[in-house]
Amino acid sequence: MSRSRKYRSLTVLVLFLLLLGTAVSCSSNQELVGSWVITETDDSAFAAGMIFEFREDKSLLITTGYADLDPEEKESFDAAYRDVSLTYRSSPDGTLNITMSIPQKGSLLIRMSYELTGDRLAVTDEDGLTLIFSRQ
Repeated sequence: MSRSRKYRSLTVLVLFLLLLGTAVSCSSNQELVGSWVITETDDSAFAAGMIFEFREDKSLLITTGYADLDPEEKESFDAAYRDVSLTYRSSPDGTLNITMSIPQKGSLLIRMSYELTGDRLAVTDEDGLTLIFSRQ
């Protein structure tokens, strides 16, 4: 095999590996995509029955879902999240980062870890508060 042909083959192999690596890293959060309902919570800000929807575009929607809340609590929750934009990033090592952006107030990065077992998702924040979800 000529030297230029070897070089071309090596270049093609390197490009293929780079593309493969990019595809794997871009899809690292795909395991969370979908709707998850809270079944247990240590955090008083959330209630069993609330729904977290992890979307393919890396946005996150949180709704009151089936939570047993009175109308005032639902309105308060909806008002708190009305102008909030949530995005997420996850990695196969169990790292979950959620960015909360509020117009004219800035953004906040929330670092968490997650453990996914079948249709059960456990998310724990830096203070040790845990939310347990079931895939819908």
